[in-house]
Amino acid sequence: MKQVISRTFGTKGGMVNRKRSILFVALTVALVFAFAASAYAYLAPTRARTFNWMTDYYTWGTPIGSGVAGGITIAEIGANPANPGVHANYLANTAKCGICHSVHRARGDGVKLLNAQFGTCAGCHMTGSTVTNVVINWASGGPHSSGNPALCLNRACHMNNPHGAGGSQYTIVAEKLLNPYTDSMFTTALANPVSSGITVAALDGAVWPDSTESAVRTGYNCNICHSSTMLAVVGSWTVEGETRWWAEDRHANIAATQTAQVQKTGHPTIGSTAATSRAGVPIAWAPVSDCESCHDQTDAATWSGFTFPHGQTPVGASNLPAGRSLLWMGWSGGVGQPLSRIENDQMKAFDGNCLKCHRNTAGDAGVGVTY
Repeated sequence: MKQVISRTFGTKGGMVNRKRSILFVALTVALVFAFAASAYAYLAPTRARTFNWMTDYYTWGTPIGSGVAGGITIAEIGANPANPGVHANYLANTAKCGICHSVHRARGDGVKLLNAQFGTCAGCHMTGSTVTNVVINWASGGPHSSGNPALCLNRACHMNNPHGAGGSQYTIVAEKLLNPYTDSMFTTALANPVSSGITVAALDGAVWPDSTESAVRTGYNCNICHSSTMLAVVGSWTVEGETRWWAEDRHANIAATQTAQVQKTGHPTIGSTAATSRAGVPIAWAPVSDCESCHDQTDAATWSGFTFPHGQTPVGASNLPAGRSLLWMGWSGGVGQPLSRIENDQMKAFDGNCLKCHRNTAGDAGVGVTY
């Protein structure tokens, strides 16, 4: 008869098996959680990695990569420094398209991948816009504004093309999408660069400070309509110790049938408080740097801080009393004295429009006092 050997494991052996089972279960659970965590990390939402992953549309001041302050910005890369402005002068190594258009994170209710509901100038540049800080005042009031955003291109100042196709050949004009007919207004000045102070290099942004560029492109653009006036004067020469400012042949008056031309000049658009008469007497107590030195109505809601050359009724806080000011400027009895707005055509002729620069604050020096 075969003997059957029977073995019975005690409590100690049972405990070992249970420990092994618990260890196996624990390892299994750990692996499950590890795979789940890995899958979750892979599926976690992330932003589009365009120029800067933290923004949908970048700006001139957007830093690259992770957005760490102090890094290189969009304005500094490639050929951007020599080609400012998003609306023209595109090259293979400029970086502008992504400022207006977002390839993968565009605004849902926008048009053409823009951060705007309307594909017009006003859609981005009206006061109150969150698309850009380069905003203007288009409030009703004045010859250059209507209050109707759809009519912003009816004045012929700017091109009806946001990319500048067919625009000006000069960088400082093209970057503002100004009417390319402006180029023809420079013909005489460019032929006389020594006395006019205007050169091709300057028009391409390689010579002047921003203020002078603004005065020249604005003045000559305005000359398309205001052809009988000299609105931007930056060049001069000296005759027997006296400064003579650049002059050009202009229409004798603004009559539509007028063809006769006479030589015209105008108030210089560059100057300083050190300006003196031929006898060495101070003649000004405020500098001239651009158009807004005279057309000085401010508007805190605009990018430039001024109403000129658009609407004459401020949207934001202003240095003038509330309301429209003709000629976009104020008048006073001397430098630093409170300004009043030009409310009617008669006030356009007030001497205060000149005394606000050409007489000191105390009123004891200046026009009619010391010269």
